Amino acid sequence: MSAILELRRLLTPVLLIVMFAGALWTYQTKHYAVEEARYVNQLRDQIEDERVRLSLLKAEWSELTQPGRLQQIVEAYPDRLGLQPFGISRMVRITDIPFAPDHDFIADMVAANNTNPGQQVR
Repeated sequence: MSAILELRRLLTPVLLIVMFAGALWTYQTKHYAVEEARYVNQLRDQIEDERVRLSLLKAEWSELTQPGRLQQIVEAYPDRLGLQPFGISRMVRITDIPFAPDHDFIADMVAANNTNPGQQVR
């Protein structure tokens, strides 16, 4: 009987420590979850703000690129813009459009940079 009492006396503080540690771990986990939920809500708010901003920018772009508005600008500033109506004489066949430039400008820049290693290409 004495051994059981000794075991209870040792087991009781151990169980209290385990329970206290479990309560502390539960509190920390809850606190971490609440903080993460706040962060997620903050990100959701930022995403919604960006969606609204994007929607406003799309609406503004749509307003700025209205054909009637562009036509008024072209008519108001013909000397500055130098735009002309697109006529049939400006159309070409698809085979007349080159697929690649006749001259490789990038290769020239690389070659010039290799010959002058101290000089930077701008």
